[in-house]
Amino acid sequence: FNEDSSWPEEAVAWMRAAFPDVTFSFINLGHGATVAMAAALCYYHDMPADADLVLVEYSINGACSAV
Repeated sequence: FNEDSSWPEEAVAWMRAAFPDVTFSFINLGHGATVAMAAALCYYHDMPADADLVLVEYSINGACSAV
């Protein structure tokens, strides 16, 4: 674990180590201080149509969006 990296970077580093013969393209579409509702409405526009794996995380900003 590297304290200077984010969890998506750590996940891609693990995948590259676990599957060295596979080429991974990593796109972080995260936007700081964005509530889950806004992100959910925009991800179809921002995400590549040919994505094979999508990781979504709304831990902090998504927790209070219904309030």
